[in-house]
Amino acid sequence: MKKKNKFQVFCVIGKSGSGKGTQVELLKKKFKDVFHIVLGDLLRAFIKQDNRIARTVGAKMNKGELAPDWLADYLWQKEFMKRAGKVRFVIFEGNPRTIKQAEELEEQQNELMQTNEELQTKTDLLQRSEATLKVQQEELQQAPAFNPADLQKV
Repeated sequence: MKKKNKFQVFCVIGKSGSGKGTQVELLKKKFKDVFHIVLGDLLRAFIKQDNRIARTVGAKMNKGELAPDWLADYLWQKEFMKRAGKVRFVIFEGNPRTIKQAEELEEQQNELMQTNEELQTKTDLLQRSEATLKVQQEELQQAPAFNPADLQKV
């Protein structure tokens, strides 16, 4: 039986220019199947939208304030849902930045781990079903052909 792969999360935090990106690149070389999240990139893409919330958040960020925790949570969830069941390693670069973000991230991580485990279980069941079906098909091919005349002999 295949050994199940554990889901792992890495958070690389530090000051600007402290080498976070370098560390992330080393992790990406070591681990395959990596999902790399840079909250700053997600936020910059978000504030480019033409709506009131994006403009308000953009104005706060331009003043050096942190983006709201709920927005970080929303952006992470959106990215997680795109990749649920497809990755084993997630690297957060430069975040979480607040206790609330860390708590939300932990909750999302638990949900993603559960989703990955459910998908792995379903994949295992599907593989077993396919193997059973193959055996049954082989048995049917080896069975003698049905002849209605044989029923009259009984």
